[in-house]
Amino acid sequence: MVRHAYRQRERLELDEVEIYLTKSSFYNHLLSASIGVFSIAMTFWGPIVMNYQIAMAAAGMSYALNGPVHWWHGARTANGAEAIEKRLQAAAD
Repeated sequence: MVRHAYRQRERLELDEVEIYLTKSSFYNHLLSASIGVFSIAMTFWGPIVMNYQIAMAAAGMSYALNGPVHWWHGARTANGAEAIEKRLQAAAD
């Protein structure tokens, strides 16, 4: 849905900040999926390089990365949107 909104940005008349936030939303979903892929990789390849129980625990606990990763991404997104708004306001003045 986010990709569809981005493709329709001209028809939806999205401004620069809204386009930035739309792209950021796509990356937010990509980060969530990446953590899931990491967990699956730990399930398959973890037992090869470490103890089976430790690998399975690490695979499950990897979902705890969602909090810090999304906090970091949200802070970065907020700073980027604020910078765009300041730049647009400075250009308007």
